Amino acid sequence: MYYDTFATEKNLYESRYPEALKIVEYARQSGIPLAVATSSSTGDAERVLEALRIRSDFKFVVGRDQVSKAKPDPEIYLKAVKLLGASPEKSLAFEDSVTGLTAGLAAHMHVVAIASPFTKDSLQAQALHPQHLVAYDPAAIWKAIHVA
Repeated sequence: MYYDTFATEKNLYESRYPEALKIVEYARQSGIPLAVATSSSTGDAERVLEALRIRSDFKFVVGRDQVSKAKPDPEIYLKAVKLLGASPEKSLAFEDSVTGLTAGLAAHMHVVAIASPFTKDSLQAQALHPQHLVAYDPAAIWKAIHVA
């Protein structure tokens, strides 16, 4: 039902977050390798990336089905960073939840949290991460990236 009504390719594309797509485009143009480390299944993540027409921008997609411990454990981030051949300390994670934020910080990564209507309140209430690294509107994302 979910895939047939809401999560159709058309709906996913129309509900995309333009500022996030600009970040992906910037990384592509700058030669910065990208990976997805998601609590969703790999298949679901691949499907969304395809619908957004950005799958080819990501070298790796690491879903919850590829790790033994879910976020907030850092395992999924550490696996993605290792696949990229990078170090966590020189990597930047984007997160939209306190659980993911916790995982990124536990992996010793720089983290920018991007609040959604569903996670805004919990991100405002958390004390793990400085609020200037939480973007509550699209314009604040680039500022947070430069600070992180």
